[in-house]
Amino acid sequence: MKIETTPYNPLNFFQSDEEIAAYLHEAEKDDDPDMIVIAQNHVEQARKTRGKNKKPTKEQVVIRYDVDVLSAFRATGKGWQTRMNDALKEWLSQHPNLSQV
Repeated sequence: MKIETTPYNPLNFFQSDEEIAAYLHEAEKDDDPDMIVIAQNHVEQARKTRGKNKKPTKEQVVIRYDVDVLSAFRATGKGWQTRMNDALKEWLSQHPNLSQV
């Protein structure tokens, strides 16, 4: 059984307890005894993930920015998207006629 062990595997594809049980059962059948431990860790991590946001305050969109703009914000480190959002809000506050459109 090949199990992805990177931290980027939240296993949010489990839709039911039956799927979790089947996943663990496959790990138990593997020749490598560490697979069951890895699978159990994956299931535990998957159960910690958040569900769908019931009252979203933000909207996900696809947008293109100039490379230099993105580089400048990314260079500020973690939280750069929040800072970019704040900069856009500040711009809107300075142009109140546009925020009413």
